[in-house]
Amino acid sequence: MQNMGGIFGILGVGCGLYIFYALYKLKSTGDITSSILLPKDVNPKTCKDKDGYIKAVAPKMAILGISTIIYGLMDLCETFVMSTGNFFWIVLVLVFVVLIWFSVTVSKLNKTYF
Repeated sequence: MQNMGGIFGILGVGCGLYIFYALYKLKSTGDITSSILLPKDVNPKTCKDKDGYIKAVAPKMAILGISTIIYGLMDLCETFVMSTGNFFWIVLVLVFVVLIWFSVTVSKLNKTYF
């Protein structure tokens, strides 16, 4: 695992920060980031209730962002600082569970609001 030199940790932190940037844009300007939230064929301007969609999806984005940043930091710690043992694998499984949960719930929200 150390041959990759922490690339997955950097990607995890970067993805988490991008999710928080998209969340900031969503809450501040109402701009729905289609790369995270919507399928390719859905136009963000066709949302039936933008405020309701933002209120429903924002906490889910925050949870996904936090979990990916935690994973990234754990991977960097595992690679460069010290072994975290089984805790790293628990965090890795948790990130996958959160990612699946996020995908399923956002898909349901998209069907409701678009």
